[in-house]
Amino acid sequence: SRTRVQRERELAAMPKYIVGGVEVEFPHPAYDCQLAYMRKVVDALEGKANALLESPTGTGKTLCLLCATLGWLEAKKGQDKAKEAEAEGEVERANLFLMGLKESRTIVYASRTHSQLAKVVKELRSTSYRPKTCVLGSRQQMCIHPTVSKIQGNAQNQACRALVAKQACKAHNSVQEWLLANKQAATQLLDIEDLVRLGRSGGGCPFYISRELQADAELVILPYNYLVDPKIRKSMTNLDWSKCVLIFDEAHNLERVCTDAASFDLTSVRLSQCMAEVQGAIEHKLQQQSGPGAAMGEGDTEVESFRVTKTVLSNLERAIAAHDFPPNGDGVTFPGHYIFELLAKADITVENFEVFLDQLLAVTQALEERDEEAGKSRSTYNVPSLADAVKIVQRSLGKLSEQDPPMFEGYRVHISDGKKENSRFSRAPGGSSTFKRMPTLSYWCFLPGIAMRELANLGVGTIIVTSGTLAPLASFSHELQLPFRESIENPHVIDPSQVWLGIVKCGPSNVRLNSSYRTRDLAEYKSDLGNAIANFARVVPDGLLVFFPSFVVMNKCVEHWQLPSGGSSGSGTIWDHITRHKQPIIEPRESKLFAQAAEDFRAKLEDPAFRGAIFFGVCRGKASEGLDFSDRAGRAVIVTGIPFAMKTDPQVRIKKEVLDDECRKRRGEGRGLSTLSGDQWYRQQASRAVNQALGRVIRHRHDYGAIILLDERFGSPSAQNDLSKWLRPHARTFENFGGAAGALTKFFRGRRGQVQV
Repeated sequence: SRTRVQRERELAAMPKYIVGGVEVEFPHPAYDCQLAYMRKVVDALEGKANALLESPTGTGKTLCLLCATLGWLEAKKGQDKAKEAEAEGEVERANLFLMGLKESRTIVYASRTHSQLAKVVKELRSTSYRPKTCVLGSRQQMCIHPTVSKIQGNAQNQACRALVAKQACKAHNSVQEWLLANKQAATQLLDIEDLVRLGRSGGGCPFYISRELQADAELVILPYNYLVDPKIRKSMTNLDWSKCVLIFDEAHNLERVCTDAASFDLTSVRLSQCMAEVQGAIEHKLQQQSGPGAAMGEGDTEVESFRVTKTVLSNLERAIAAHDFPPNGDGVTFPGHYIFELLAKADITVENFEVFLDQLLAVTQALEERDEEAGKSRSTYNVPSLADAVKIVQRSLGKLSEQDPPMFEGYRVHISDGKKENSRFSRAPGGSSTFKRMPTLSYWCFLPGIAMRELANLGVGTIIVTSGTLAPLASFSHELQLPFRESIENPHVIDPSQVWLGIVKCGPSNVRLNSSYRTRDLAEYKSDLGNAIANFARVVPDGLLVFFPSFVVMNKCVEHWQLPSGGSSGSGTIWDHITRHKQPIIEPRESKLFAQAAEDFRAKLEDPAFRGAIFFGVCRGKASEGLDFSDRAGRAVIVTGIPFAMKTDPQVRIKKEVLDDECRKRRGEGRGLSTLSGDQWYRQQASRAVNQALGRVIRHRHDYGAIILLDERFGSPSAQNDLSKWLRPHARTFENFGGAAGALTKFFRGRRGQVQV
């Protein structure tokens, strides 16, 4: 066919490069920075070393990763075939050797979101490589059963397994038949949407097909949590970790993902719900005993054990609430080992963890049985989440190596009284307000390296961590507790004329722009910030992105700009001036509303009645973390302040304390190892969030755009040094607003005069 002939021509025309001794095919002529990046990947694979690689968005990072790793994989397969040919005809010992050779290596490619995984498959299709591939996802994304697909959370998993056990799911029953009829499926590069589409058109279950394809896959594409969550990782029995290469793409948030997977928060509400569920299991078993045909005494032991479990949970609730909480609502914090002391007060001890977990499982099974007998759709129970919390505590008893202390030393126990989180007050008889205490027990991990070192302990030869914003690399390596022999901070592929970066210290009325806690609520600051944005909205063509340090700051500014007395010059409000040329979209707090906001932005961008659209979002929000605003969608990005986390947030405060304690300990021991102080970590978290937001513009080789930093603090040498390496040479500081507006106008006039490829 014409398509096949065209594909063969494209493959024949693809350039080939020798990178680190390995032939790599690339879809187009590679830039120097792409070759340098691929060389680091191959060097890490060949040397069985870890790599920490930063390359700006728009430099083809994903494509480089795929081509370099798959080129290396093809080279290894070629070497195995050569050894196999040499060994032909030898005695039985050689046959055993050959069996070892045929154990294929696996590239495991992880990214943060399912949309990013779909992009990986899209990039893979543009290459010459066709490895046996599978994309793993959750039942939430892949289930096509008319009833089960509508269930949420763990209840969906339970309902699916129950149907499969009874062979009552038509889609699951068709899996083997579909695989036999589609033997080339593994090399067809099917993403989640493809599998779901095929399943709905009469194919087998997408979820179980992907699991079957994993058995022989050379490339497994999956979300982060499949690797960092030990419970999910343990279920991936088809993978021989010692023959795996792990890639973490878009890894700027990897530290947080790792610590979240090893932590839990147990609220008083959830604990109460668990007790109610145990009571429900007791009532179900008692009803069974009183039913027709029930033997005398049947189930007595189980009912009694459930009552004991309920008593244990009640004791835990009292033990948590018995703490003396400070009046400011900050809660109380203890070392990690305190969790065992606290649980022991409820008779949950190291010696009976397994017994307690068995009891929680029995309760869950009783609830499932009750709902099934009643013909109810399965509910999401709270008891399994309590079991998960106990497993986290149990796991923290272990050591990463003989030389390391127990993992719980990297944890902290925090108990809040609910004062800051709970706004519900009850009235006492005398009319005074009384606070209803609703404490939360938190067991927080402050060692992101636990997950990474567990993977290394499984025998994984190479772990590649990469993103557009990782710098400073030394602190990232320190946090992950892995040695990274290979590293790179790549330049961009663009020409300097394609980017403009201005640090603007004051607004049109000469008010200093500074979004620190001291000045961000001042009316004159908010007014001049709004007027500055209004001026830039007139200069910037098409799409303009504006990122604030937080939702609170953004909402306060927008409210101020919409006031008639908001400090605007001339008629109308500041908001009127901002939106005169561009239609606004404000990022919603609720994640489920974000897709609609992004769609609205695209629609308003195309409205011929306006000169584009303006998107107001927050650093660390969905828009700043991963949305693609290429070409017209993002001609400029404004960052209005440095997004420092709340110092009063208990997790932030404790993290700083943990790092400072570690620094003091290492200094006291006289060890010359690299350290990261609490203040350094605090500043770096903010700068990475800024760099991630700035990466929304310049999405490919021929893109162009402007970066406008509306906070005088960006003018300091330390703040400029915290910018991504490729951006630093472009930074210009403007002491007055007029100079910045004039330079930006000149930049866009110059771009308008050039023909875009």
